[in-house]
Amino acid sequence: MQYLITHFSDFQLACLGSFFLHESVFFLSGLPFIYLERAGLLSKYKIQTLDYWAINMCRYATPFGLTSEYAHPAEILFLGFATIIGPAITGPHLITLWLWMVLRVLETVEAHCGYHFPWSLSNFIPLYGGADFHDYHHRLLYTKSGNYSSTFTYMDWIFGTDKGYRKLNELKKPGVEESSKEK
Repeated sequence: MQYLITHFSDFQLACLGSFFLHESVFFLSGLPFIYLERAGLLSKYKIQTLDYWAINMCRYATPFGLTSEYAHPAEILFLGFATIIGPAITGPHLITLWLWMVLRVLETVEAHCGYHFPWSLSNFIPLYGGADFHDYHHRLLYTKSGNYSSTFTYMDWIFGTDKGYRKLNELKKPGVEESSKEK
């Protein structure tokens, strides 16, 4: 890892291998905080609960794209730190960093747009939540019961915070609806 960081020239574009290395580190950058939070090791340092920090953006029960950038300053610092820690650790090429930042903003706006388009990333990336997954988080704002992952759904699946969302999706299936009407 240190070899990659120290051997980039100023004008060198990131090669495909280092690009995937950096993107993998960025993808996994949220894991330490989630584990520390779940273990209760960070609770004594909280000024307010995480739900309080998200309250500004989550005022909208049915969000739209521009609300993704409307948030409490503490939430901006917290999520900004989570977004930039991967690049800070790996020291990517500037183009890789720009691509990462653009993708994070586009992902945030797409998750808050409220639409599931045929070109939505959730149609192509298996663990990607998308707008439908994130809308469920906003619907349950005050119940504290689901879908806390910002992008990828695997952490909600591991910790079981997406059970309500999965149950709702089961009820939406055509066969389930018809069988419940017959009873």
